[in-house]
Amino acid sequence: MTTKKDTGEFCTELIQQGIIKVATKPKVAIPVEMAELKKKIEEIITLTDSTITKFDWLWEYDIVCSWLLDNKGRGLILLGDNGRGKSLFATKVIPVLLKMHTGNTVRPISSYQMQEEYDKIIRAPFVIIDDVGEEPTINDFGNKYEIFSRVVDYCEKNSMLLIITTNLTSKQIMARYGVRTIDRLDKLCKVVIFTGQSYRK
Repeated sequence: MTTKKDTGEFCTELIQQGIIKVATKPKVAIPVEMAELKKKIEEIITLTDSTITKFDWLWEYDIVCSWLLDNKGRGLILLGDNGRGKSLFATKVIPVLLKMHTGNTVRPISSYQMQEEYDKIIRAPFVIIDDVGEEPTINDFGNKYEIFSRVVDYCEKNSMLLIITTNLTSKQIMARYGVRTIDRLDKLCKVVIFTGQSYRK
């Protein structure tokens, strides 16, 4: 006589067999107060970019700081105008803070590298892509596709933390990558919109 399994037992069995993956929310929570975090960020910027002679704290950075203190299980999209520090945060500040407080080494990549670096991207603990929208559409023997859409799909299915920068607007992202990618990004990431004059000298 067989015993009747309950729902939990069926779930456990399929998870152990690798048939079902448990969806989780990747956590980022830098364990410092806001004021100390801001000091760390200014120090990182000073040490990693000698071209900046005077650093101005912009209002968008407060939102990024709040995300760093508690990301609520979501990634980050830094979107908007040029010259306001999107790439600076994504490619310098965030990787240093993640290394300091999680021990994970994250190597940001340019959107141009997504195709050649795809295998490395999907094995990384976190994914940081700079300048999404600048990469070419892939033409594979006549079959055209967007490599970014594949990266987003993989991140969603595998509960990976995704951080991107882009100069595209939401409408432009929709037009290029389609509604499915937009829906996945909405689920995966918090959006911070950078607006205003460029501080790039």
